[in-house]
Amino acid sequence: MRPRPSEIIAGVRTVLGDTIAPAVEGDHARARLHEVRAVLAQIDWDNAGFQLAERADRLGDALRDAQPWLAGELPPQPATREYAALEEYYERLAAVAVATLSRLRTARRLEPDDDAAAASHRALLRAL
Repeated sequence: MRPRPSEIIAGVRTVLGDTIAPAVEGDHARARLHEVRAVLAQIDWDNAGFQLAERADRLGDALRDAQPWLAGELPPQPATREYAALEEYYERLAAVAVATLSRLRTARRLEPDDDAAAASHRALLRAL
């Protein structure tokens, strides 16, 4: 059976703490090593890809719902559901979302009673 990503990271953190840390000289280097170990502990490594896919799907849905205010074209979904492809897709969606939010703010300022614009604005903010 293969180790889960979280088990691999736990092993790396242990090596960094037990083997590398005692050999590190200098306060700055020790502080940086401590930061690296802390960052590694903060990520849900087993579910990071699933969470990214869910975020991308949610943002894509919110942008499709904001179609009347869409700033540009939606990027095509990646051909594969691999992490790097999903990350690039999400970044491209986020860029469209930022521009669309700007359009929605303008629309809401010009028509404060536009419930559809207000709902799309809220949905995009939640999706980001």
